[in-house]
Amino acid sequence: MGAENKKEGRRGVKMGAENKKEGRRGVKMGAENKKEGRRGVKMGAENKKEGRRGVKMGAENKKEGRRGVKMGAENKKEGRRGVKMGAENKKEGRRGVKMGAENERNEGIENKIDGRGGVKIKAGSEGNGGYK
Repeated sequence: MGAENKKEGRRGVKMGAENKKEGRRGVKMGAENKKEGRRGVKMGAENKKEGRRGVKMGAENKKEGRRGVKMGAENKKEGRRGVKMGAENKKEGRRGVKMGAENERNEGIENKIDGRGGVKIKAGSEGNGGYK
């Protein structure tokens, strides 16, 4: 296997292991050290924390990875709630950002009561919602 010494020989020098610590864990995947090897270095993970969680999706860290970074989320708080809809933060996402809402309180009109019930039709600030 081309082992330099007995420490290397047992553990995957075929895979280009520098030492025995590397050999067991995915040096084929370009792992820098054993910590990386197990967790998705194929996906471009910088460290083991990243690897498990959607680095394919461009996640900066493991917190981002799970939650819709595909949707352009800046952090995990955004990801769950309609960033596709152009939400700046999670508060916006749930409530009609498609309808032009600025935030959850001011759904593009005066208050959130309007926002939930019909910003699509530019409901007034009285809060009747406008879905008549």
